[in-house]
Amino acid sequence: MSFSEKKGRFGLIGTITWDTVELASGKKWQGPGGILYQAATLCALGFEVSLICQVGEEIWPKIRTIIKSWPGLITEGIKVVPGLGNQVYLYYPKKGERKEKLKWAVPPLRFHQIFPVLKSLDFLLVVFNSGFDLDFYTWRQIIKAACCPIWLDIHSLVLSSNFGDRKYESLETWPAWVDGVNYLQANEREAACLLGRPNKQLSSKELDLLAQKSLALGLEALFVTLGKKGVFVATADRGKNLELSEKRQVVDTTGCGDCLAAATAAKLYQGESPLEAGRFGLFLASQAARVKGVASTYRLIDRLIDNLKKK
Repeated sequence: MSFSEKKGRFGLIGTITWDTVELASGKKWQGPGGILYQAATLCALGFEVSLICQVGEEIWPKIRTIIKSWPGLITEGIKVVPGLGNQVYLYYPKKGERKEKLKWAVPPLRFHQIFPVLKSLDFLLVVFNSGFDLDFYTWRQIIKAACCPIWLDIHSLVLSSNFGDRKYESLETWPAWVDGVNYLQANEREAACLLGRPNKQLSSKELDLLAQKSLALGLEALFVTLGKKGVFVATADRGKNLELSEKRQVVDTTGCGDCLAAATAAKLYQGESPLEAGRFGLFLASQAARVKGVASTYRLIDRLIDNLKKK
């Protein structure tokens, strides 16, 4: 596994959340989440990271304490707003998709908060943690003004626009959201929503169909995370399922897709192909599943990368 010395500045647009995670076994814990998983990964990999988001004033002191020691993290783009911030409840049943409740959310970001940072970025990652993070008009302004590759994790855009229990819904307007993006990320259920089948598990042929539709919009690559089955990567040349090389102990899968996105984007920036970058992202995501929380994710990846560089 090679490590390039090419480092740059990544922008992260989304939301910092305060998560309550509960497993089917009854185990429960709380901690910060959202775009901090991508930030933890990129900081551990040695990149500068500009956070562009809003966070509730009641959770900000606890979050600031956790992230203050991460090297390369730039927090000037964070706006602290009144209230609790994004409060998210995540329940993982023994089988099936996790269930999500949104209890509180910060207002959407506005373009004037984002524009000053855009010109300094080498790569931009955008994730819709709540679905309310940006409105469509602000999003199109970002696309027009950005001067770097853009990775979009569509995530909560396909969830019902309400508080409380949230359901997956079809997103007929997704081509308009994807237009101008270089890389698109979705999980299996989110991918089904893009094809208008929110309650159906997609077949390999349907994944290929989504890839064709996505790439026709100008994407360089599509990444569909498949949980234990790995990740589907599609480019103009081919579509391929990347599988985990070995089974690992799973403690918490929250943030694994975010870790995969950040690690893959880092390798893409350093010149790797989407397939090779995806392999690295999948590797780090599988490692991150061994721990819980953003602080542990940062420490794990930091140690892991240090050890790999010594080999």
